[in-house]
Amino acid sequence: MKINFLHPEKIQKSVDSLLESYGLNPSCPMDVENIAREHLGLKLMFRDLQGMRGDGTLGMIIPEASLLFCDSSLEPHGVNKEKKEHVARFTIAHELGHFCLHKEYISHWSREFFYNLSPKKQKDMETQADMFAAMLLMPKALFKEKYFDFQTTKGRPDNQESKRLLSEAFNVSKEAASNRMKTLGLA
Repeated sequence: MKINFLHPEKIQKSVDSLLESYGLNPSCPMDVENIAREHLGLKLMFRDLQGMRGDGTLGMIIPEASLLFCDSSLEPHGVNKEKKEHVARFTIAHELGHFCLHKEYISHWSREFFYNLSPKKQKDMETQADMFAAMLLMPKALFKEKYFDFQTTKGRPDNQESKRLLSEAFNVSKEAASNRMKTLGLA
């Protein structure tokens, strides 16, 4: 099966369309759980995906059953709560990316379908979902606004401090903030 190439602008349009469809404004941080549950009608559940699948899977969506799963290791409590929350939020946004970007494959969506794709096609779909997640969690205009606001109000922080400040503001990992800074030409 051919997996269509999606240019970043098309992925951004999909994010914008999702927000516009439900009258949502980009916010800091984005409430991806609410988008999944209240706006897309998905039931969010934590299960031992890694134990069941044994392949390091952190998230999975079953569109026909309106289910979005996150691995139980990501439940945000106990040790490393903040890190778990960051990974869980990105995982949810990533699965929403599959839900919104890969609709044409949904009737075929299964473990067998995905694992029967070539490694390149699998990587393409995962990269597209990652881009969607970054664009949803860290909206371009708002991210740039916060970045420049921090440059003004925090005395021109270096890249490490900027990553920390943006990570806190958008409730994402420093790695995600760093990648977004690079993508938007801020680092």
